[in-house]
Amino acid sequence: MNTDLLHAVVALIMCLSAGSDRGGGFAGGSDDCATPTPIAGTGLFPFDNSAATTGSQGQNEAICLQSGTNDIHRDIWYAWTPDVDGCATLDTCTMTNIDTRIAVYPGSGCPLDGTALACNDDSCGAQSELQVEVTAGTTYTIQLGTFPNTPGGPGSLSI
Repeated sequence: MNTDLLHAVVALIMCLSAGSDRGGGFAGGSDDCATPTPIAGTGLFPFDNSAATTGSQGQNEAICLQSGTNDIHRDIWYAWTPDVDGCATLDTCTMTNIDTRIAVYPGSGCPLDGTALACNDDSCGAQSELQVEVTAGTTYTIQLGTFPNTPGGPGSLSI
């Protein structure tokens, strides 16, 4: 079996399993940065942040200042471990109808202010796309949410 396909299948199973155990009605992603949903490798990771809350973490990132604000509302969190070194592209382009914002931080768990490695809003219409240098086997925290005061909804994150 193709190794990339195997990694994508395992990551999808992990994502779906974590979503069903967590409660709260979220598909993928955790509503709490202290317990981000673990994902690995590349693929499509489904989410639904319709009922997500807005935490205080990740709201003060200078590199997220776009369209007059650096806030990311209705945020859900992932602890992502890439399986290869290089430049990773994360995006929600054409995979949701909501106005997304994405930020990536080093490590797992709630980020400290000023530690975002990459952040994006509106790279492809109202959806987001960013690139970030990653190291295989190293964990990164992904914050996926919406532009302030816009509704959440279902979609997929592509890595």
